[in-house]
Amino acid sequence: MRRKITPGERFRQELMGSVSGSQESFSGYCRLAAQAMLQTAMEAEATEFIGRTSYQRREEDQALYRNGYKRRKVATGEGAIELQIPQTRDGVKPFTTKIIEAYRRRSETLEALIPQLYVKGLSVRDVSDAMSAVFEDAGVSPATASRIGQTIQQDFETWQSRSLSGYDLLYLFVDGMYVKLHPDRAEKQPVLIAYGILWDGRKVLLHVGVGDRESYEACLGFLRDMTERGLRAPLLYCSDDCPGLRKALKSAWPRSMPQKCQAHKLRNILAKLPRGVQMEMKKQLHAVFYAKDHETGIKKGRALIEAYEDRYPQAMECLAKSLEECLICLKLPEAHRRRVRTTNGLERLIEEARRRTKVQGVMGGEQAGLSLIYAVTVDVAKRWRGIRITPGDLEKLNDLRAEVAPLARTA
Repeated sequence: MRRKITPGERFRQELMGSVSGSQESFSGYCRLAAQAMLQTAMEAEATEFIGRTSYQRREEDQALYRNGYKRRKVATGEGAIELQIPQTRDGVKPFTTKIIEAYRRRSETLEALIPQLYVKGLSVRDVSDAMSAVFEDAGVSPATASRIGQTIQQDFETWQSRSLSGYDLLYLFVDGMYVKLHPDRAEKQPVLIAYGILWDGRKVLLHVGVGDRESYEACLGFLRDMTERGLRAPLLYCSDDCPGLRKALKSAWPRSMPQKCQAHKLRNILAKLPRGVQMEMKKQLHAVFYAKDHETGIKKGRALIEAYEDRYPQAMECLAKSLEECLICLKLPEAHRRRVRTTNGLERLIEEARRRTKVQGVMGGEQAGLSLIYAVTVDVAKRWRGIRITPGDLEKLNDLRAEVAPLARTA
């Protein structure tokens, strides 16, 4: 009776035929060589594990015997190859090859990478295609996509309920974006995001939640969520000119310094001017906003209003209404003013979140959508750089803190 050859022997025969016939490309030869080598190694492992070769008869007292092969495709540098994994049965412990263990570890590493690819702005389809390029059968299934969402959502829920009492907040920034969170609603929903700079100079992401900047109640609820988790009043907060958000910030922290975003205010003023004078007025407004100190800025601002209020009453009224709050930052150490005068840092974060989440289309609901926005913002925040606070800066900031709020000095 002719002995049945093992897959490893067959692969070696194919390899030798490839060499002698010279019909395979070099890449194809490398695949065959890898296939023969790995298959032979697995069969040797299986033989050692069982204690006899594949065609030796089984002893009566042996409780383990061969049970065919299981196909598995594995990626190599030259493309996918198919291996046939020896199978056993009736043993206390089944045979497991180290080669497959290595495959499994690589597969788990890739699956751990999937949420990161997802968060980087790839759709589930993009991730599936990328995984399939590495493992033929490793596309992202609906079940895997669901696990991705569950993992991110669990992380978000833990993060969303964490204590904020350990943060000694120096500056706070709040802004919002609109995202289509619900698959059964045509309109987009408002989402608020807050981050802060601490007294030690670190930047931290604080909160992500549903809330409309135009709604006082929604904004106040968003801020109270942070205070109820122990967040103390900042020395200064910065936001745009949305009335609901500004009113909520003042209600939550009445003694904190209220900086209005200069970038938003500048756009609002210029929009009320004829196009032909906008560039010149922009230069004069910059001279006000970038004055050497608060007193000088107020003087320049009032002079500008007086000079143009008859010609451009709406624009100058817009400036006069917020002049003091636009120039609060001039009371701070000079090195801090660039970071605090606008919400541009937060807007860049929001824009990146908007770009990355756009590929997902409609979210699977409020919590799922917030979870993904959280994951994106946390990923971006990893690259944040804090600010340097010198002893002189700290002294000036503590003096300001003593003036505006009955809070303990920071050493």
